[in-house]
Amino acid sequence: MESAAALIQLDPLIVWTRVNWAQIFGNRNPIRVEVGFGNGSFLVAMAQRDPASNFLGIEIYSRGMRRALRRIERAGLNNVRLLRAEASAALPRLFGPEEVGEVYINFPDPWPKKRHWKRRLIKPSFVETLYRVLEGGGRVHLATDHFDYAQEMLASFEGQDGFLNLAGEKAFLTHPPEERLPTKYEQEFLREGKTIFYLVFQKVVLGGAGLAQISKL
Repeated sequence: MESAAALIQLDPLIVWTRVNWAQIFGNRNPIRVEVGFGNGSFLVAMAQRDPASNFLGIEIYSRGMRRALRRIERAGLNNVRLLRAEASAALPRLFGPEEVGEVYINFPDPWPKKRHWKRRLIKPSFVETLYRVLEGGGRVHLATDHFDYAQEMLASFEGQDGFLNLAGEKAFLTHPPEERLPTKYEQEFLREGKTIFYLVFQKVVLGGAGLAQISKL
């Protein structure tokens, strides 16, 4: 396939509306989203491992877009699409309720200076968006090496009704989930002996039977 075919072109000057994802991908397979895909290595590896799912990568920076497109082309994948956009703006406009199966957010920018904290992606308003677009039983996978941001992530998700922390209340996973594929930076951090904080939250449909479907990691 031509690598450019994986790039979704949306006019940034218009108000985005919901996308027909079955038309974009050519099927109705489950959709999994990576927010901030960097050079695309994690996204492509996941798409190779799970050809029965569709993968959308959202990235605001153009730096890694070309590398990600080349990876997709070399792998010959047709189940990956890329979108250059701000995730907090794109997700609520492009997806309707319960259209996403899983979301992966790997090492989002921690904006470590206090005056920049307002720029952090993970905040209550974005968590509300994730809850709306996720299907019942859908999961959000997070990883960071920044302790303060990890605590903020934990508080934001546990403050949203309907998300269950699979590590237990107010806890982080003591090890990465077995099915997790490490990112390039994650491997570097581990070699350097850095602590990585992993979180997985599962959407429980309030008033429904979602709790019966929960499996601990």
